[in-house]
Amino acid sequence: MLLKVVKGARFPTHDHPGGEELYVIHGRAAIGEITVNQGDYLWTPPNVTHDLRADEETLLFVSSANGIKVID
Repeated sequence: MLLKVVKGARFPTHDHPGGEELYVIHGRAAIGEITVNQGDYLWTPPNVTHDLRADEETLLFVSSANGIKVID
């Protein structure tokens, strides 16, 4: 999916039971403790939790085969 996140927005802590692939089309965000910028790719293994915080307006391509489970 394509996910557009406005500056300052936060998505709560969640898990991806099947893992997650993420590509930053533009912008900058924090995925857990990792900051990602335009052009970055991030793989999150299954059962690893994180949140998302947008440092600026950000457009992400996200692939998570088994969906997500919100923790908080």
